[in-house]
Amino acid sequence: MAKANKRALTVCLAILATMVIGNISPSHGVSLYSTNVFTNSGFENPPGFTNGTIPGWGREFFDSNYGSATGVDCTQAVTGYCSARLDIAQSDIRLSNQSQTITFGHTSLYQVLPANTYFSNMTDRPDGLNLWLYIQPKFTDYPLVQVRFKAQSTIEMDYLLINIPLLGAGSGNSTNGGEAGKAIKTFVLAEPNLYHWTHVERNVRRDWVSTMRLPNGTVVPGFQLNDPLFRMEIEAYYYKDTSTGKIYGETVWADNAYLYVDSTTPPPPPPPSNYYAAFNIVDPTGTSVNKLVKWKLFNSTGQEVIGYTQNSPTLTLEPYTVAVYYPTITGQNPEPYLLLQQRILLNTTNTVTIAIFPQNTLPWSYIAINGSVTSMQIIKEDAAFLQFNAQGAAGPTLILVKVQSRPVAIQRNLDDPSSINWSYDSSLSILRIPAIALGNFSIFVTPPLTIPRIAFQDFTGNGVATGITWKIFYPDGTLARVVPGQLVENGTYTIQAFYDSYLIYTSILTSTPNPVRLQMFPIGNQQGNYIAFNSTVNSITLLENTPARLQFNAAGQGPNLIIVNNPSRPLSIQLDGNTITSWTYNSTSLTIAIQSSKLGTFTITYATPTTIPLFYIGAIIGAVAIATAGLLIWERIRSRSPTQPPPAVEEKPVTKEQPRSKPGNPQKRKRGRL
Repeated sequence: MAKANKRALTVCLAILATMVIGNISPSHGVSLYSTNVFTNSGFENPPGFTNGTIPGWGREFFDSNYGSATGVDCTQAVTGYCSARLDIAQSDIRLSNQSQTITFGHTSLYQVLPANTYFSNMTDRPDGLNLWLYIQPKFTDYPLVQVRFKAQSTIEMDYLLINIPLLGAGSGNSTNGGEAGKAIKTFVLAEPNLYHWTHVERNVRRDWVSTMRLPNGTVVPGFQLNDPLFRMEIEAYYYKDTSTGKIYGETVWADNAYLYVDSTTPPPPPPPSNYYAAFNIVDPTGTSVNKLVKWKLFNSTGQEVIGYTQNSPTLTLEPYTVAVYYPTITGQNPEPYLLLQQRILLNTTNTVTIAIFPQNTLPWSYIAINGSVTSMQIIKEDAAFLQFNAQGAAGPTLILVKVQSRPVAIQRNLDDPSSINWSYDSSLSILRIPAIALGNFSIFVTPPLTIPRIAFQDFTGNGVATGITWKIFYPDGTLARVVPGQLVENGTYTIQAFYDSYLIYTSILTSTPNPVRLQMFPIGNQQGNYIAFNSTVNSITLLENTPARLQFNAAGQGPNLIIVNNPSRPLSIQLDGNTITSWTYNSTSLTIAIQSSKLGTFTITYATPTTIPLFYIGAIIGAVAIATAGLLIWERIRSRSPTQPPPAVEEKPVTKEQPRSKPGNPQKRKRGRL
């Protein structure tokens, strides 16, 4: 009996030993170090965002909406130059099945871990997962960013940076709600600091084995450490609210992704701990402007590093941004003197180029612009006026101009000057122009002249526009390429009006938009035909206006240029009955130009018209055609009936004035036989 009990105890111990061994983690060597298991943690690739592969990382779009993209972006980074970017599109078409629409989807960036990487390999440290994320909402707002750990058994653990007001923070814990009916555990992290780098640090090993509370309140054990870690994913999400139609998306940058595992091999030496920031601020020519501007330094969360001195090795390893101000720093929102914000690299001297342009004529000093300027041209600059043309990125911009006097008017392009909401700080002598975009700017220290909207009238006071052109000339006589509504420097400007390219009016320009009365007299009731003079006339009398002749009398002072519309070239022109030859005819514009030293009665004779009206000419042609046709028909009938006797002819009584015709007249017989 004792022997049987001993045998049974041995079997039980063997079974128990088997059960215990089954829960023991795989054996590893003694670990003295921690190393990063991820490949290409810094996403360093050639500059420029490309929707392409990233060495060491995979991309997955199966549940993504059409148009989303993932690749390397070298405009954002924590350290180094580049980071990974996940960009969500607005389309609700599922990429893997373009006939299907979705309301919820995600784009994944993932890395498959080396074989036999167990959760028991994870280093037990607070920053076992060390990752930086930058979240920029798109469309309505951002919905969710997820960091997923998936075991080979398909059990998974998720870290969520979630828009709590939108999607809530409900528990996603489940013992069978994951892939293939396996368990899933979620941790909702603190809401991220949008538009700034967010530092994610988690002890993955402890999170994996920690207990899990189900939605019904039940607490269940955590996961086993003997499960291999298959892959880690970073996911950006798309969400469409079907009740409101609003679309939620995001652009997510990831950088410096580290997952620490135990190792017997020493890791690379740690980066230096004496981090410092240094920068040299220059204008577009490379000239230092450090003494003209002010700056602030901000850390990854957007907090200012107060009191920092350049080259001081007191900074922690995180992304920093320098903000440059001209001419002073402030704490307002928005900042009234902010020119530029630029990410900088630590432990090196960064060159920071700002758009600031020196001027060399008083009262002007500097023009500074808080955006990307591709070209800057100073068109004119004097003591009362500054005009420049700046081109660059589209969109709103802030222009700061150092000027000793308060301007009285500002115009951008040809916009209404009252639409510019500019301000002047007399204590700093700074003009602030928050413009909708860059362009051609005119700044006036003294009251300008406004190019009026010019209307023209003829001699009788009726409006005239056909054939009229005008030009404006600067005080120095050069042509001014200006348009109505444009502001120009005050001065003596000349306006000239032309009729069919002939100068007929010259005067001094004023801002008063009164109609300009031209010496143009309408010819008859036909619109657009005029007799125009380039000098002032006292009176004009139209004496004759027929197809053959135009005659008019003009009283005034000469010399004169007279322009007359007519489609025909004159045969002759007379002044007070005397033929003159000082005239030309333009067959293109159909105008007669007469040069005369005096005015008087002008007679313009055209080609002599026929004395038979056209109506009668047409009637005669028609009658001849009808008679000819009738004669032909009659001749054909006679030729078909030669035996038919001719019709009787009524003879007229013979008189002495008209003797009786002889019947034997050979001419008449001949015609009768035809």
